Amino acid sequence: MTKQRNLKKHFEAILGREIEAPEPGDVVLRDRIASYTAAEGSITSREIGTTGDSTKACSAANLLDVSGVARTGEDGTAEFMLSEFFCEFLGKNLPSFQFPVNFVATPRSLTPVFVTGLARPTSGRNDVRIRVAAWDASGAAAPNTSLDWRCRVPYEEFIG
Repeated sequence: MTKQRNLKKHFEAILGREIEAPEPGDVVLRDRIASYTAAEGSITSREIGTTGDSTKACSAANLLDVSGVARTGEDGTAEFMLSEFFCEFLGKNLPSFQFPVNFVATPRSLTPVFVTGLARPTSGRNDVRIRVAAWDASGAAAPNTSLDWRCRVPYEEFIG
């Protein structure tokens, strides 16, 4: 096997999947890890009064929708920041991330793997911390599990 093929196999082992080279034997050191959209949307709130009655209220909101790939470590867990998966913020102003944060993850596996996740704005609300854990069917940690994930979070822009 040539040196270039060995290098390609090495990078595939790191990424946990096959990579496509533009020409046979060439290895490209760029891996697409995410896509994102920032758009106007709506937030629905439930207001509960002192009498126990509730009403629905709707308001305009900015929404950031990010999807990406990740991989658990040797202990079956991964932790990352949402900002690692999108480029300079679109409005040039700093975001203030709000609730609700919606996060889902799907393991890339042909064998049964279970994944749990928690996504919350950081204490300064300028990022979202995401934590995931993966287990196999017997309940043991599932190390090196590749995941596809998606996170949608409302934000407000402010000049920092």
